Amino acid sequence: MLRCSKCGKEFVRRSHRRGPLEHLLSLILIFPFRCQLCDHRFLALYRRVHRSPHREYRRLPTRLPVAFHSVDPSEDVRGAGTVVDLSINGCGIESDRLLRRGLVLHLQIPPTPSNLPIEVGAAVVRSVNGNKVGLKFLEIRKSDGDHLRQLSGTLAAHAATMRPFVSSGRHPAL
Repeated sequence: MLRCSKCGKEFVRRSHRRGPLEHLLSLILIFPFRCQLCDHRFLALYRRVHRSPHREYRRLPTRLPVAFHSVDPSEDVRGAGTVVDLSINGCGIESDRLLRRGLVLHLQIPPTPSNLPIEVGAAVVRSVNGNKVGLKFLEIRKSDGDHLRQLSGTLAAHAATMRPFVSSGRHPAL
């Protein structure tokens, strides 16, 4: 199994090729990879050839409460929901609140027994499918990014055992 050249973890994923050099290197089976935990991008020999991944970061299944509100006060959108999948640069949320593509939200994920709370200063709604929305994180403080990486490590460990990570926390009040 391929490991991150920085942190040594096995939770890596093929990354999109950048520039002509990386495209040329792929002809001799050297591809870019990105660690899902420490965010390190590196090149490595990879014998299996397949298409580029849809996402650069794998979304991990979870069930975490989340509260959100619009960054723009004129939008006046507030609500709560459940994070159903999470990566270090985005998440999927289920909510009864109707949200539209392009809306920028502030997110607050409460602490879990093993992780600190996570606050995302800005996340844009990239997709809407019924009551599920896909978000891309635009702004997150370094400390919250570190907490998110720690939570991703916990989620990755649970995913490896095929057990979903479920929080017993309540929806935070904003």
